Amino acid sequence: MGDPRLMSMQQRYETWADHASVVLLETAAVHQTAITHADLAARVQERSGVRTEVPFRSWLGKVLTIVGRRTREAGEPDLVSLVVQADGAVGPMYDAVLVACGDPAPGPGLREQAAAEARLECNRRYAPAVTEDAQPLLRPITTVDTSPERASQTARTNPARQTARPSRAPRVPKEPKASRASRSAKAEEPAPVICPRCFLQLPLSGICPNCD
Repeated sequence: MGDPRLMSMQQRYETWADHASVVLLETAAVHQTAITHADLAARVQERSGVRTEVPFRSWLGKVLTIVGRRTREAGEPDLVSLVVQADGAVGPMYDAVLVACGDPAPGPGLREQAAAEARLECNRRYAPAVTEDAQPLLRPITTVDTSPERASQTARTNPARQTARPSRAPRVPKEPKASRASRSAKAEEPAPVICPRCFLQLPLSGICPNCD
């Protein structure tokens, strides 16, 4: 690899995709685990030595699209399904990557189930001792260490039972009804729509100011 400072953006994407594929194969080798967008972005920069100050939301989708196209050409399972948000859901970026790879997007209603089934397929291909009756897991266990040594240790200790237990927070006064109503309204807002070409959030018009 040459001087990262002299690399074009496409060369950076390709380099990050090389390392992303390795990280995702390591993740697929541990049943029912996944890796967050933020963690994957940090790991590909660390492993490749090619770093950027640009937020990962602006470029990780392009990297995952390259990974997705490569896996399809090789007839391999969908490794992109192993990349999730902090809450364990693949989120809108998954739809955008599928569309960029030429596949139909399952949409918000079916997205998580489709991704869960794809993750199980990855596990069946790459993880040891996946039982025949294994079921898709909608919210996989995220891992921040995908090294082969850690993957082996996690597999031995049955990751399906290692659910995170957040520490108890001190009791706080109940929020006013108005605040709860406001929060509920926000929760009902539709999920953001992502441009399948540049992966930026589209405005209400549905027209991407960056591409159209």
